[in-house]
Amino acid sequence: MQRVNVHQRRRLRAVPHLLFVAIPLGVFLLGAPVLRADDIIRTTGDPYESVTVTGATWESVTYRKEGISSRQNVPADDVEDIRWTSESSTLSRGRGALAAGEFSRAVSAFRAATTDLNALHALNAQFMLGLSESGWASTDPSHLSAAVTALQTYVQTGKPAKHFYVPHAILALSDAHIRARDFSKATQVLGDLTGGQMGRKWVEAANLKKAQALLAQEKYAEARDIFRDVQGSTNPGFALEARIGYAQCQVGQKQFPGAVETLGEFLGEGRNEKNTSPPRYGELRARAWIVYGQAEEGGALGDREKLQWAAIRYHRAASVGVAGGDVFAEALFRAKGIYQQLGQTDRAEILTQKLNQLCPSSAWNRP
Repeated sequence: MQRVNVHQRRRLRAVPHLLFVAIPLGVFLLGAPVLRADDIIRTTGDPYESVTVTGATWESVTYRKEGISSRQNVPADDVEDIRWTSESSTLSRGRGALAAGEFSRAVSAFRAATTDLNALHALNAQFMLGLSESGWASTDPSHLSAAVTALQTYVQTGKPAKHFYVPHAILALSDAHIRARDFSKATQVLGDLTGGQMGRKWVEAANLKKAQALLAQEKYAEARDIFRDVQGSTNPGFALEARIGYAQCQVGQKQFPGAVETLGEFLGEGRNEKNTSPPRYGELRARAWIVYGQAEEGGALGDREKLQWAAIRYHRAASVGVAGGDVFAEALFRAKGIYQQLGQTDRAEILTQKLNQLCPSSAWNRP
């Protein structure tokens, strides 16, 4: 499924990853500025396109429309992403490298950009450096410590300015601790979000991350309770992620039919689903198909037809996920495992070749 929703129908100039880059102050000092259109991607509702963003904190995003002199505000709780068209070439190179999964190049570019004379550019570079190191750690765990250091540095320097991506960085930092299996720190760093000082939506985001930490520890009952609560979120992305987490707990508890039922509505093609597709919808949907496949595989008990259906679910995940991404690689890996169980070595070999070709550095592409 590669259905394009309103959040995905962006102009080709739009960059696919979260990145906040302020307009350099110097442009206002060197004569008439050339103002380029920015996009504010909202959590709910249509985006604000072709505007000029003049400021962004975790409280609000300020923007100006063409032909209107007064500035307008949108609560940061309703902003999923900001896509800018004016940025330094170094940041642009780093962003492109990160989007392509070229983590070494991304890290190099963003590290260079942290010395930018524009303080906001430097802050954004520090945030993106942490994300790049975290992405690199998915293929080389030795970069986890570098990711933690970069994200901690950004949070410490960005908090006094209430910089827009500080809550995002806190979640990324917690996730890095989860991957390092330091669950105490993973929960501890969420303290700034759980108190509500950075916005009500981040309280739900922190609870979601806590549940994911419990899931990683196989504390299914405790995680399930939190996922159940977050499923009622008005934030579509949080609600769907919580539903998937809830189904993962059911799989962990070997409640396979229950997991299939939990995901059934999400994986439908009803009008309501299409009208409420949140950002990151494709990857969320791909993850759901993987969990669906795990539920069917777990309940197959050697039944060849049921195993074939599980393989179909994994292929569906691969068709929905970002080619070459981590979810994509996991889907191919799990489908390959099914074919190996069924003795279909030719199909398993085809998927091995795809993994080698499209996901050469993925943790899922291991002997």
